[in-house]
Amino acid sequence: MINIDKEIKDYENYEQSKKEKLYNKFKVDDNSLLPFSASRLKSFKNNKAKFFLDYILGYPRVSSHAMERGSAVEFGVDQFLLKRTSLEDCITSAKNYYKSATNFLDDAEEDKKQYEMIEPMVTQIWHLFVEGYNFTDRDFVGNQITVNTSINGVPFIGIVDYVFENEDTIYVIDLKTKDKFMVTYDDKLQMAIYKKAFQEKSNKNIDCSFLVSTGKVPKKKNQKVCEFVPFENEYDFIGEAELQLKSLEHMLKLSNDIDDLKVLFAPQLDDWIWNKDKDAKKNRQEVWGI
Repeated sequence: MINIDKEIKDYENYEQSKKEKLYNKFKVDDNSLLPFSASRLKSFKNNKAKFFLDYILGYPRVSSHAMERGSAVEFGVDQFLLKRTSLEDCITSAKNYYKSATNFLDDAEEDKKQYEMIEPMVTQIWHLFVEGYNFTDRDFVGNQITVNTSINGVPFIGIVDYVFENEDTIYVIDLKTKDKFMVTYDDKLQMAIYKKAFQEKSNKNIDCSFLVSTGKVPKKKNQKVCEFVPFENEYDFIGEAELQLKSLEHMLKLSNDIDDLKVLFAPQLDDWIWNKDKDAKKNRQEVWGI
């Protein structure tokens, strides 16, 4: 007698194995495309040549002052949420983190610019949590919470900045520190993936929002500089993720020769990254000779 459930499970495992082999066909050492992530999806969608360098060839991804400033601000905010640390101590922790993380980076002007943004950003976020967030009806679950899901048979992993919870609802918060007050399409795509992961694990309501801080002083009435922005699932984000993954898989299937694949991922030279990022420019010339 045929066991239908077993047949289905065996087929799913077979398809999963095929998918993993496809994504790992150019794997070198620990450089693997899986598990996938929102940041990898964003990279493939927006700059396929950079995706090829970073995730298929495994070129080291170089940090920047802006990236480390974002991490430093988050570290400072963490101290409040984890320990209820004073504002002054949160700022000090953030600045020390930044100094340690950027001591190998060049560009003194950019270093000064990003360093000076830390204190106003941490201050804004600290006051927003202290004065404008409802801690009375929810518990702080933690920071840097790992979530897992699958899209089109591809395993995804994500790291959620902050999670709160009560009997009815899980509150997911993604911290964004930016020069301009905005939530981008790619920010929402990332959040849609996080929400999908939580919905698969819990029957509770999943309330997602962005905490956006610019560190700036408002220059006009009603100008937004730091506040919570509810996540609005106004597009079929998961549908687009599936489509982008199918596009990547099609490209991976076209050849087993890395040099053939290199042509498919050729860079667009007018993209800012090839001109402003010295390492990216050097790697581009090394791989594509242009």
